[in-house]
Amino acid sequence: MEYNVEQKYEKMKTPLGYQVTEYDCGQATFLNAMRYLFNRGEIPPILIKYITQYTLDTVNIDGQIGKCGTSIYGMEYLTNWIIEHKNSLGINIDIKILKKDEVDINNKELYDYIKDGGVAILRVWSDCEHYVLCTGIDEKYVYIFDPYYLENDEYDDDTKCKMEFNKPFEYNRIVNKERLNENSKEDFAIVKNENSRIILLNRK
Repeated sequence: MEYNVEQKYEKMKTPLGYQVTEYDCGQATFLNAMRYLFNRGEIPPILIKYITQYTLDTVNIDGQIGKCGTSIYGMEYLTNWIIEHKNSLGINIDIKILKKDEVDINNKELYDYIKDGGVAILRVWSDCEHYVLCTGIDEKYVYIFDPYYLENDEYDDDTKCKMEFNKPFEYNRIVNKERLNENSKEDFAIVKNENSRIILLNRK
C-alpha cells in the first residue's frame, strides 16, 4: 500500500519503543534515537531497513545469530554507514563516536550534544553489557530511555535510579550521575573496558 506523503500525522513524533527479545537493545536504541530526533515523516524507510540489517550481528557459541546482541563493531559500522549515506538518505544528521578515555558522562561534547537537543547511545551494565539512550542531563541526573521493559517496582531499593512512566517520548529512567561513572557493574554504570563506546547524534 502506498501512502500520501502529505498525511495529517507525518510531522508527529512517535513514542520511544522497547526491545522485543532479550537481545535487540542495540537495534531498539538506534531506532529510538531516530524517533527522538526526527518527525515520523522525516525518517526514510530505508534507514529503518538498514538499522535492522546491521544490528544483531553477533553469533553465540552454538552458532545462533544475534543471541549475543549487537557488537560495538555493528554499531560503529551502522554509524559510519549513516554518515556516508546521509545525503542520499535525505537526513541532516551529525554523528560522532566517543571511545576509550572520552567515554565519560561528564564529557563536554556529550553534554553539548544533549543540551542542543541531541541524544547519546550509551553502552552500560544491566546484568550484561546493554545499550540505552540518554536524552537529558543536568548537574545531578541523567535521563535515560532503557528499551528493556520492566515493572514499576524494579528499582525501589536502588537509591541511584528510579523509573518514570509519564515521559514516553523522552525517558523512562532517572539515574544519578554518580552511578554512570562508577567502576562497577551496577545497572547503568558505563562499560569501562575495550567495549567502551558512546555514540552522539543530533539533527543539524
